[in-house]
Amino acid sequence: MKMLPVAVISQRARKRLKGKHPWIFSNELEIRPQALAGDLVQVQDNAGKFVAVGYYNPHTLIAVRILSHTHHEFDLTERIKMALALRRQVYRTDIYRLIYSESDGLPGLIVDRYDATLVVQILTAGMERMREQIISSLVEVVNPQRIQLRNDSDYRKLEGLSIESCWVFGEKIDRQVMELDGLQFIVPFEEGKRPVSFWTSKKTDEGCCSMLMARTCWMPFATLAHGLFTAQKPVCSRLRLWTHPKPRSISSGRTRI
Repeated sequence: MKMLPVAVISQRARKRLKGKHPWIFSNELEIRPQALAGDLVQVQDNAGKFVAVGYYNPHTLIAVRILSHTHHEFDLTERIKMALALRRQVYRTDIYRLIYSESDGLPGLIVDRYDATLVVQILTAGMERMREQIISSLVEVVNPQRIQLRNDSDYRKLEGLSIESCWVFGEKIDRQVMELDGLQFIVPFEEGKRPVSFWTSKKTDEGCCSMLMARTCWMPFATLAHGLFTAQKPVCSRLRLWTHPKPRSISSGRTRI
């Protein structure tokens, strides 16, 4: 790996990164790197020892987002392959969140899959630098018919990025009808914010349970929880669940498909 600007972190941050935490906050930098927003930097402790590699933004509270805790060079295409392989172990349909930011080792990148359509959101300056590589790697690994870029989150403004929405691969479509467990859903690609599907099928829930059965898991989002615990017959009775104490209201409408 080529020589990168160096960021020196505090002992508090070093202790947290030993547990593979993905962030370094701005007040944890003892020496700031000579780098611009989105630049790759090498993270060292105050003894000069290597800690991690990540991308830097001097203007945000999260100053460094970690890409690798080893000396090995970051491989974007390989991370996408790993994310796809994991989903294929669980999902029986091609409707799912393919890449979920730090969860898949790709901080600032979200990709939702709707069969042959991918909806991509880039949230950070570091991932913005990799935009062309992200699109080409998704085409290579997933082989979609089309890719929509929905960079319409206000968080991009904090990163110094513009708001935009466009199709970057294949022919655009306005909406798509998806079917899951006999139910049909309309996915409106051109309306509102980025379309998101957190619904899971019964087969998917059962697959997740087989992976999680022997573990106690923290599930801060109600993505899998809805399918597991709101069915008339719970799919998994041995899975322990913690959810946010304040329930969110859900508004819904009906449209004839």
